[in-house]
Amino acid sequence: MTMECPYVGPSPFAERNEIFGRDEELEELRYRVVADRVVVLYAPSGAGKTSLIRAKNGLLSRLKDRFHVLPVMRLWGAPTAGKEGASNWLAQVVLEQLEGAGLGKIEPGDTLLDYFNRIPIETGTRPKRLLMVIDQFEEVFTPGIDVADQRAFFKQLGELLGREQSPVWFILSMREEYFSWLDPFRELVPTRMTNTFRLNLLTVAQGVEAVKGPVAMSGVTFPETDGQNAAQALVADLSKIRVRTADGHLDSRPGVSVEPVQLQVICAGLWARLAERAGDKEIKTIRVEDLVDFKPEVALEEYCNESLAKVAADETRARKLRHWIDRKLLTPSGLRAQATIDPADTDCPTEAELKALQETHLVRAQSRQDGQWFELSHDSLCGPVRASIEKWRLKDATVWQELARFWHVGGEQTRFFKAISNKSRASIPVFLQEPGEFSEVENRFLSAFRDYQAQRKRDLMLHWGLAGVFACLLAGMAYLNSGYLQAKANLFSTRNVLATQAALQTILGSKPSLELAALAVVAGTDLQKQHNGLVGFDFRAVLVELLHRTRQIETVETLGGGNTKQAWSDDRFRVIAETGFDRFIVSVHDLKTGKEIWAPDQALMQKAHPRGVRSLALLAQGRLAIGGGEGGISVWDIEKKQQLVKLVAPAGAGSHLPLMHGPVRVLAESKGALIAGYEAGVVAAWNVQEQVPEGERLMSTSKQATRISGIVPFAGGSWLASADLADTESVTLIAVQDGKLSPDRKKLVAQPRESDFKGALYSLAVSPDEKTVAAGNRAGRIHFWDVATRTHTRVLDAHSDNVAQLKYLADGRLLSVGWDGRLKLWSFPAEGKGAPVAVTLIEIPRQLTAVALAEKPDSVYVTTEKGGVFRVSLAAARHPYGETIAHAPNARATGGLLAVGMDKLSLVTSDTAAVKMHVLDASGHIARSQQLPAAGTDALAWAPKAKMLIAAQKNGIRVHRGEDLKTVETKVLDLPPGGEIRSLAISDDGAVALALTKTAAPDVHFDMRFLSLAQEPAKARLCKADVPLELEPKKIRMAAFRPNSHDFAAVHGDTVSMWTVKLDAGGCPQVVPAAQAIQKTMYRGEVLAIAFEPTGRRLFVGNYAGLVFSVPVGGAAELPAPVHKDDSTSVTTALAVSANGVIVAGDDDGKLFVMHPAHAQPLHLPQDFHTSRIMSLSISADGLWLVSNGAAGTALWNLDIASWSAKACAFVTRDSFSPDDLKKYFQQVEEKPVACRKPVK
Repeated sequence: MTMECPYVGPSPFAERNEIFGRDEELEELRYRVVADRVVVLYAPSGAGKTSLIRAKNGLLSRLKDRFHVLPVMRLWGAPTAGKEGASNWLAQVVLEQLEGAGLGKIEPGDTLLDYFNRIPIETGTRPKRLLMVIDQFEEVFTPGIDVADQRAFFKQLGELLGREQSPVWFILSMREEYFSWLDPFRELVPTRMTNTFRLNLLTVAQGVEAVKGPVAMSGVTFPETDGQNAAQALVADLSKIRVRTADGHLDSRPGVSVEPVQLQVICAGLWARLAERAGDKEIKTIRVEDLVDFKPEVALEEYCNESLAKVAADETRARKLRHWIDRKLLTPSGLRAQATIDPADTDCPTEAELKALQETHLVRAQSRQDGQWFELSHDSLCGPVRASIEKWRLKDATVWQELARFWHVGGEQTRFFKAISNKSRASIPVFLQEPGEFSEVENRFLSAFRDYQAQRKRDLMLHWGLAGVFACLLAGMAYLNSGYLQAKANLFSTRNVLATQAALQTILGSKPSLELAALAVVAGTDLQKQHNGLVGFDFRAVLVELLHRTRQIETVETLGGGNTKQAWSDDRFRVIAETGFDRFIVSVHDLKTGKEIWAPDQALMQKAHPRGVRSLALLAQGRLAIGGGEGGISVWDIEKKQQLVKLVAPAGAGSHLPLMHGPVRVLAESKGALIAGYEAGVVAAWNVQEQVPEGERLMSTSKQATRISGIVPFAGGSWLASADLADTESVTLIAVQDGKLSPDRKKLVAQPRESDFKGALYSLAVSPDEKTVAAGNRAGRIHFWDVATRTHTRVLDAHSDNVAQLKYLADGRLLSVGWDGRLKLWSFPAEGKGAPVAVTLIEIPRQLTAVALAEKPDSVYVTTEKGGVFRVSLAAARHPYGETIAHAPNARATGGLLAVGMDKLSLVTSDTAAVKMHVLDASGHIARSQQLPAAGTDALAWAPKAKMLIAAQKNGIRVHRGEDLKTVETKVLDLPPGGEIRSLAISDDGAVALALTKTAAPDVHFDMRFLSLAQEPAKARLCKADVPLELEPKKIRMAAFRPNSHDFAAVHGDTVSMWTVKLDAGGCPQVVPAAQAIQKTMYRGEVLAIAFEPTGRRLFVGNYAGLVFSVPVGGAAELPAPVHKDDSTSVTTALAVSANGVIVAGDDDGKLFVMHPAHAQPLHLPQDFHTSRIMSLSISADGLWLVSNGAAGTALWNLDIASWSAKACAFVTRDSFSPDDLKKYFQQVEEKPVACRKPVK
């Protein structure tokens, strides 16, 4: 027999349902009602006001001993038509509910006071008062209710409650966004309704109680796994909020509350799944393992589907409603957004729809001074709501409507229509539709498509002439006639692309494994390349983000089979083991060679530890200690591959001995003794020498509050630091004397402490100098104490989930391993001055469990709860698609550029110490480097046609020629004292160079110098050019030569002017206005970067307002000028443009952005080499190689997306998507996607 679901789902609690987790609020509210008489209960939508009032053990049941509780009433609906009744229709609605409950008939003209005067009150030994409760009181403010009627109703309430010795107590319950709407009526009601009680969302601890409570009465338990039970794990996951970090990443952070409605929905979904698995058997336990494949977002998605289906009246409204939610309440990256209702926007929800959305708890409202704003009720709904909308679109939207959405997401670009095949165009309606038939976006799409078609026809007429137009029209009609026969096949192909995109987005939004994420993002990137006009989601951004988060992974040892693995190492061996109940796999490797030297037989391990391997420790003399789930410890000789001793707590009446038959959680060696920490909180010291009699091996024991989670010996083994999972959140220091644990203890207490289970300490470490103890807790914080003074020195918010392990390196840096999938490396300032600096080495969608040192000091091995093992580099500036060149020590980076035109791919770097040329191989790695015959420089410039490099020094320019750039001559500029060259520019042919100069303070002077550089060095001329007054050298910020000419652009303020350099009879350059000028189409804002595209026909500009736009040089003005990037938070400081139209921008924070002509949105390249202003950029003609220069040095970036995909495929061990993946995600896809260049069979 199937057990009834104990969770109520989205419905409010009824009188038969018990509520859990609200005892504190119920007692406080009960007291307030009795004492204050008139109470306003308000709360956010979905907090559970109705449930709190009506539940079996809720507020009303707790007040029945003091009151005659009237039926809970609402102010919705209308009074019975044609029935004589109360003097006010709102009062009539109330009185009809009381009449229906048998409390007396309504007389004509009744007021609330009249009616209540006739209600018989039972007499008894203890007189009781009447308790009136109106739930959903905000309904009194429903649009359409006249203010006069509202005021009359409040006046009657005031009369009823204001009567002397009134027997009526009153609770009004309402949503908090309407709370301020009471203000105009407060003076009409006694107490002015100032006695209020706000019901908050459930805290994390209350959420756990709300999960456990309903099933506890049926005997269902929640066993712990690694110190956490299923209720805690589920609530912790639901409480997380999504934020965008300073570096632009989306991050999940621990929250402080959960939505009661969503919690009930998800618990009901979990129960249904468990009941299906159990069949006719009763459910007795809910384990953490039951959550492994359970995705709360699936239950929420089903709830979203049902809720949205109920809200919309028809298909047209359903489409508009979903589009409004997707467009207004969600950002493109999936975060919550807020929106108001625009009465002029026909796509907005109606009043009825908004009310229904709020009643289903999908949306909540907030009243602000500027109006009423709406948002999704919780972050956890973002993914399920979007997934629900995507799937609905695939099911019900036509192909052209999907095209319209992707056109909108991509920026409503006209070029989108060029990517649509002629067959797909046949699906787009030709004639105007009835008003309201389609959404505003769809209508704009149709209008833009008609404009595009009209312009296309005009272009054809201009090109072919009228005769050709008629011929084309006839041919087009014939083609459309034949194309109609093929339309179904074409529409099928389009729908297949959209279905594939939705499936891949679903995978990426479901916290997939690293392997599945790599498969999905590579398949998506390939799909985007093949069908860019249809695919609106930018998979490239997810691809580079994946590579960035895994950039420090050197090798994937294994992706795992699903069981938790942990790692240990010493100076000889590395051990990897599966840990947990019924797990017996142990593998020992030689640390230096990496080869596996021993894998104990699983049957042997099972015999030694029948309940599985739980902990390990590498001991001196090549021994391995293994702690089991049954409480025993086996010690093995690694080289001999045999067991030496078995340590088992002897039978006895000692208080600690019975507690030593549970799992051994921690093992550590101290002064030849083996220290073990047990599940029940016992710390034991064992003698592991073979010659010691079995009965004498247990030397001493000590007891702590609960499970031991960390033991670290220090002070030569004279002390132990021990951590446990107690809520005291403290580390215990235990003295050790002659191998025995002394009763002498000291406590290190965290400040501040957590208020719940998150304070449990799961990891422990002692610094190499033994001055500091560090401990990580369940909340993701790391606490530090000074050992000598035992004072708490600092706390770090290190992770968003449990800190599973801490490990100090020999140099004092600290590694922290988190269940949030992050491995962080912490550096601490000298003498504790300043804040610690953290580098996130990896970030993957799996819980990390342990870290062990590799054979090299700059590498470690990291394990996951799914059995993955990765080798991770600790070295800085590792980039999967970049090669970095830092400046010399004690030098300042001054330049870096791509030497375009050289026979081999080469780049030049400079700092104040040296200039170097680097020749690269085909993969972009430096094959060889050579130092050029020049000292340090202040600026560089390159002439591609002349293959010439010029380098600025203090008072001159060094000219490098030849294939190896070793032919050098120096041109002295004869600058004033204290003068220096700010920047250089040179024409393509190397004939003319320009230097912007300045003198030092206090007498700062700016100038421009021009140099004629003939191919024959003897003919070079340095002249003081006559610069026109309007050029004003002191105001010139930067200058750049136009390709294929001697024209140059000069930037002054927010304008750019064009000039040309002409050589006079003596070979000296003269500056005159250029024949081709820049039209007055510039956007306002100080110009900070410029770059010509290689033909010289367009100039690209970056300004202080965050715009990157382009203007034509000569020719007609373009109004408005095309904008390629519009981001006011990113100020562009450098630009480069390739021959095939790839634009790259660098900003003042060191960020890099790529704008490809085939994509509407800029692509951010995540990297942590540049952290300050990008000084210069250069790009290869094919747009595949980028060189960036900044204060940290120079970097070469590979922009070939195919190479990025190849990097991601390194994380893939199988051919492609598994059959389970295909069944789960690609049911609607006929032509299966390609992943890692391996087609699905």
